[in-house]
Amino acid sequence: MFNRKKTIEEILETFHLIKRKSMNMVNFAKTADLNIMGSQWLVLHLVQKNDGIGVKEIAEEMHISSPAATQLVDALVTRGFLIRETSPTDRRAIKLKLSAQMRDKFADMKKAGMAHAGTLFESLDDDELATFMSLCKKLVSDKIDINIESENK
Repeated sequence: MFNRKKTIEEILETFHLIKRKSMNMVNFAKTADLNIMGSQWLVLHLVQKNDGIGVKEIAEEMHISSPAATQLVDALVTRGFLIRETSPTDRRAIKLKLSAQMRDKFADMKKAGMAHAGTLFESLDDDELATFMSLCKKLVSDKIDINIESENK
């Protein structure tokens, strides 16, 4: 007989293992002589994905306070990895961009990280990988988020 609860527990354990293996990508940042923390890597990734993102949005995405996000951003700006720009439409709004130096390094690290990630999924054929992606998207769909939020109220 199918035990749904046990299967879900096994899936969650497997997700944890996949996360641990995929987090090795952060080590590429350290080996690239950047010596940055995982949380700083995440900030760089968010800025790379969302050019012009603000500190408030970074805090929301990372589920941390604005002061904590500001500390992370300040350290990356000081090291020349990020650039702060004032919004042309709102002088109070600060937008973040990767520095030219960081864009180049980020591209190299991402390439190396993707090579590593490829090994993580090499046991899946193309159809299995497409099915896995489809199921992952279904799990993180907005509909699911709404249900979780309503359960917490």
